[in-house]
Amino acid sequence: YVPQAAFDAIYPYKRIWQFYLDILREIGISINKENEDQIKQHLIECFKSLGLDPSLVNRYSFELSGGMRQRAVIALIASLRASLPLLDEPTSALDVVTQKRVLEFIANIFREGYVKSVIVSSHDVATLRQIVHRMLVMYAGKIMETAKVEDIISEPLHPYTQLLIKSLEAFEGFKSHKEYKPKVIYRELANIYTMLTITGCRFHPRCPYAMDICRKEEPSTIKVDRDRTVACWMYMKR
Repeated sequence: YVPQAAFDAIYPYKRIWQFYLDILREIGISINKENEDQIKQHLIECFKSLGLDPSLVNRYSFELSGGMRQRAVIALIASLRASLPLLDEPTSALDVVTQKRVLEFIANIFREGYVKSVIVSSHDVATLRQIVHRMLVMYAGKIMETAKVEDIISEPLHPYTQLLIKSLEAFEGFKSHKEYKPKVIYRELANIYTMLTITGCRFHPRCPYAMDICRKEEPSTIKVDRDRTVACWMYMKR
């Protein structure tokens, strides 16, 4: 797991390679004087293969810039060859140039074979479009729609996804194949705890297409295509 705040991810009073040893100890790997140098060399080689300056392993986290710190944390996860890393907002609070470098770095850990799959949590659809193949759209903790990224952008199914993509058209240049003109319902957004107690679909208080059944029963997730699911009563056969 790579947290959103990379500064908090690495213990500031230890060099990066020393912190790496602590990670290995936490997952049950025995560290001793005989294998310590070998492990450090492994980390150096990992940094090299990913295009990072190998001398970074001897630095403290506070000596690195935000983008470099983020890449260093991702490199630590890559060196462990984690089966399914979770990156939480990997480009948050970074400038545009640094965001691009971090995204290229994430792509690089795939090219170098360190990971086969990764989960990226983000509210930035434009960022996700550059690095992921499939997208899960969530609202109030519920998965509303899943599909390939380009399918969601070009033809969103769930009313929430439609509004989400519509809101990005002016800023990100997204354009759906279909012309959606949903009527946006402006209501004060309830807190997450209130949303979880809503009867029926969690999005129905703000949905322009809400029906009676939406207010009474929560829709199950159905498969509408080979690679696509949606949780919406509009697509249910009743």
